[in-house]
Amino acid sequence: MKPKADEFYRECEIEKVEWWLSWCHDYPNLFWSRLRKFSNGKADVLFQDEDKTYGFDNEEYAVFFISEDEFSNIENIDEDDRNDLEIPKGTLIETPMLEK
Repeated sequence: MKPKADEFYRECEIEKVEWWLSWCHDYPNLFWSRLRKFSNGKADVLFQDEDKTYGFDNEEYAVFFISEDEFSNIENIDEDDRNDLEIPKGTLIETPMLEK
């Protein structure tokens, strides 16, 4: 980890993990990002295809960043959204395993 990353993650724990789904890709080629909120109030975002994690001073900035890139929180995806993404009815959507 780089020194700035060490400082960003120092003395904090993950409080919440959210998965976000891109509107630019249809099933079965769903494209994901992960948003984590930390006990120090900071947050980070990792996109499925990138090796870089983006850090933010708070969750609000992270949500704005990820939303601007045409992602929606998986918790907010309803049946109409699933149809728009061409996800077959009854299909279980599993989040990827992003390690960073």
